[in-house]
Amino acid sequence: MLEVLGQRRAKLLADPLKVTVDGAVTMDLQENLRGIEWQIEQCRPSPAPDDAGDVDEGLVVTWLVPRRRYR
Repeated sequence: MLEVLGQRRAKLLADPLKVTVDGAVTMDLQENLRGIEWQIEQCRPSPAPDDAGDVDEGLVVTWLVPRRRYR
């Protein structure tokens, strides 16, 4: 997946992102590039819990009980 997205990103960057023909048409591919870069970020692996560094997150435990006791 990352390889395909990287190829699409490279193809977009090889050509101008914005082309304007006066009075006829404007083509803007900047949002497409942002979308592909966002997808690449989503595909990258997140750090493992052991690699969290100095982040100290405690474990929270709670009991779930119904509001009314049933007979």
